[in-house]
Amino acid sequence: FRHRVGDDPTLRELYAEPIATASTRRLRTPSRHRVYRAFDDRCGGGFADDVVRVLDVDPSLSSEDLVDARIRVYAVGARHELLDHDLRRACEDAGIGSSSTFTRVKRRLIDAGLVGTERVPQPVGRPRERVVAEPDLADPPLSAVGETIRVALENGTQ
Repeated sequence: FRHRVGDDPTLRELYAEPIATASTRRLRTPSRHRVYRAFDDRCGGGFADDVVRVLDVDPSLSSEDLVDARIRVYAVGARHELLDHDLRRACEDAGIGSSSTFTRVKRRLIDAGLVGTERVPQPVGRPRERVVAEPDLADPPLSAVGETIRVALENGTQ
């Protein structure tokens, strides 16, 4: 005997009123302290400082902005030439995205010509990849990283 979820009309009636009267809630974002601590622990203080700076953006930007926090963080990681594995783990620790999220971010930045990778041999196990910024991303000052990414992504989507 099978009973499909959602086939029971009493469940819909039971929860319809609480859902209709519930107040809206903003999604919680990690605190600056948590973000800084996660990146400092895994990648060092200089990188953590740059991440906090690059995350302080104009609050008037739309939520559909092409250059969200994850993309900016990954770009800063490339500027610091971090190991991809360490960067992803720090992002997970900070609560800004999963490893699979950063697979998509990395692909977008590679496709836009802003990031590349190089293999780093390990004493044991598989080689790791280091994320490196291409000249278009490495040269501008940190304050211009968001705009540089935005232009590259817009040009890449046309």
